[in-house]
Amino acid sequence: DAGSLLGVAHLGVQPAAHSLGDASRGLLSDIFVVPGAQSRGCGHRLFRAVLEAARNRSLKEVRWFCLKSNVGAMKFYATLGFSPLDVVIVQCS
Repeated sequence: DAGSLLGVAHLGVQPAAHSLGDASRGLLSDIFVVPGAQSRGCGHRLFRAVLEAARNRSLKEVRWFCLKSNVGAMKFYATLGFSPLDVVIVQCS
């Protein structure tokens, strides 16, 4: 795997003007690990790197969204110690 791209994550920054309080927060919009690298710790290392990047930018928190039906992702986040807060579905016609 040396030199191969095994995963990618996208951490955006939501400016303080749109956040609660006076600090910016992060929004993790994507985290992906190629199937052959899954269950080998790559996702955990990638997620820790996202949190480290957030700390380096003095972000107050990092948020992300995951569908409950995405069982694999829900299990992944649970192994990191996270649990779902709320589920809100809005459908516009």
